[in-house]
Amino acid sequence: MNEIGCINIYQPLSLEQELGNGYIRLTDCSFNEGTGRYHMESEILDESHHIIGNFTTDTYIYNFHIDEHNMNTKLCMEMDLKGDMRKINSLRKDI
Repeated sequence: MNEIGCINIYQPLSLEQELGNGYIRLTDCSFNEGTGRYHMESEILDESHHIIGNFTTDTYIYNFHIDEHNMNTKLCMEMDLKGDMRKINSLRKDI
């Protein structure tokens, strides 16, 4: 699976990645420098690329410190998953 190195948050987003036996399509994101809030919206897709749910994350930077040798960022993350939970859970791959 491909790894995402960096997402340009100022460009329209339509990035699709494997998620178990289905896919997740990242559809929108934003960053508010004043509040430190990063918001991302995505769609959960089944094997046939039909939308079966929505996944939203909000991440807040609540503490940030940088000096000559270290950078420390403390985050709070909220995640919201809506849709057909039975179908979403069926996407899981057994290892």
